[in-house]
Amino acid sequence: SKVRVDRLRALATASLDALNNESLDLKSLADAMTSATSGRHLLLWSADPAAESAWQAGGVGGQLSSSSAMVALINRGGNKLDQYLSVQADLSLTSGPGSGATRGSLTVDLQNQTPPGQSQFIAGPYPGLGTSYGEYIGLLAVNLPPQASHLQVAGGAPVDVLGAEGPVWVLATPVDVHAGATQQIVVTFELPAGHGSMTVVPSARLAPVSWHYRGAVHSDATAFNLSW
Repeated sequence: SKVRVDRLRALATASLDALNNESLDLKSLADAMTSATSGRHLLLWSADPAAESAWQAGGVGGQLSSSSAMVALINRGGNKLDQYLSVQADLSLTSGPGSGATRGSLTVDLQNQTPPGQSQFIAGPYPGLGTSYGEYIGLLAVNLPPQASHLQVAGGAPVDVLGAEGPVWVLATPVDVHAGATQQIVVTFELPAGHGSMTVVPSARLAPVSWHYRGAVHSDATAFNLSW
């Protein structure tokens, strides 16, 4: 609506005025920037190769490595429901008999906790999508290292995307979680036999993804390593 646009314009103007006209605590600003970039909330890209190389060297380019793994959600509902959708990932890795491959199972639980009484801008429905109040539609995207093979998914619609994303695999499958409901999706895969590790990178969600692995719980607010 025009009122909403006017308020956003006023907020943006006030923010720029504060940056231009008020004194800044540079240490606090640096700490905030460090936190934002380590959590992948702020990433930088440049068409200038030299500048882009600098961003990547500084760790703010957002590129994935061959050991990266991630669980993320892409909202396609025209709403602001990510704040109410909790995401939990449970990873299990089991060595096969003898020199067989390591079998992996990644169980992702989604819980839609949208409360009643939210505005249409927050909880929908977005005109023309055919959704209901508080309904979260989107894609669950899972990145796995290139060594992973035999990727399969259960618990949702057929896989919408399966291919390479930079040096890693990306598997994306549609999700549809109504207000007050849950959905569980299980991704299975195989890894080469023996020991290995992967680095879980932040999904940059407002509420971080909670990873459960071998009795420990990790938050993807920052990157962390899992080994086997």
